Amino acid sequence: MSDDRRIDARYPTELAAVARLGTATVEATCTNLSLTGAFLQCAAAVKPGDPVEVSLKPRRATPDDVEMKGEIVYSVRSGGVWATGFAVRWLQPADPVPLRRLDLRRELGTFVL
Repeated sequence: MSDDRRIDARYPTELAAVARLGTATVEATCTNLSLTGAFLQCAAAVKPGDPVEVSLKPRRATPDDVEMKGEIVYSVRSGGVWATGFAVRWLQPADPVPLRRLDLRRELGTFVL
């Protein structure tokens, strides 16, 4: 039995992202993604429960970024085994339309949300 409590499977990505944390804007890399959350690799001081707005930037030529609102679930500090960054839970997981616009078959060649 797995200890993974995630509702939806997460998939590895390398998508450029921008996280807006209050008045701060941080460039990040989205290293995994699902319909209910993501992990953003970046150096940002955050704490669980903080609100965040995330813009995911598809690699293909398109004017549209995917905009999602979420909250911080946990953060990882530098110096450990895991990459520095934070996990985010989307606040609108019932509406997968923005994430489906990514067409991750093209982005990753492996799946589509």
